[in-house]
Amino acid sequence: AALERLLPDQVRVVRGSDEVMSPLATVVEGDVLRFLAGERIAVDGVVVKHAAAVDEQLITGESHAVEKRPGDRVFAGSLDLDGELLIQATAPAGQGTLQSIVNSVRAAALRKDQYLRLADRIAAWFTPLVILAAIGTFLYHANSGRLIDGLLAAVAVVLIACPCALGLAT
Repeated sequence: AALERLLPDQVRVVRGSDEVMSPLATVVEGDVLRFLAGERIAVDGVVVKHAAAVDEQLITGESHAVEKRPGDRVFAGSLDLDGELLIQATAPAGQGTLQSIVNSVRAAALRKDQYLRLADRIAAWFTPLVILAAIGTFLYHANSGRLIDGLLAAVAVVLIACPCALGLAT
């Protein structure tokens, strides 16, 4: 959601010699848009006129600005640093590189939630079973020998089943 909020709600669409402010959602492939210095580029596209330094760090991770000239590709979410750019949209609003990243992050978050639920279900049974096994081991060894042997055997069961348990407890 934070990535999507970076994009402007309104863009300047150039139609002939006219320039019209339009909602970003209405931009279609082939529209020519005008961006000024300090503005975020709202769609993936190709520079058709002018040149400017563009910060693409959000998309590419490159820490230095890249000079964009006519014919160069630009990505939604990039920041126009120092000049005017006329860009022809190569994808409709909401279907560019930034949206693909947003969709991938959302899908990964959903998968993570599924794995966490599965781990919680397994832990709900696994932990009591390990405790029962440790108690059983303790009782068996304590009855057949010394109390310390039973305690060491029980700790060994817990350590083998849950190596992190002792570290967390310590």
